[in-house]
Amino acid sequence: QGGSYQSGIVGRIEPAPLGLAIDGGAPAAKGHRAKVRLTCHDGAATSVCSGRLRLRAGHSVLAQRSYRLGTDLTRGISLRLTRDGRERLARRGHLRVVCEVTTTGAEPQTRAFQLKLRRR
Repeated sequence: QGGSYQSGIVGRIEPAPLGLAIDGGAPAAKGHRAKVRLTCHDGAATSVCSGRLRLRAGHSVLAQRSYRLGTDLTRGISLRLTRDGRERLARRGHLRVVCEVTTTGAEPQTRAFQLKLRRR
């Protein structure tokens, strides 16, 4: 009466592809560092997001480092700013940056945000 059934075949759920989100960033250590918040989404329970994180202002790279983050976790990654980045942030009190994240097995992500020093 319609449909078919095969004995012994069990369906399985494939995990979603690995993904990464940039949740934002803020200056840290009195403007010597920047802290970027990353979230690793989906993938298998044993998957790991790993790759390279880079902060740019215009054509200048202000900070970069590699990272490693387990699936379904959120973590703040601290990056040491270059001398130029520290000076620009101290002089203006704020700095517009673009965060670029590459992840093995996932699409690269980019997000722009502003690093803003607290007033004393």
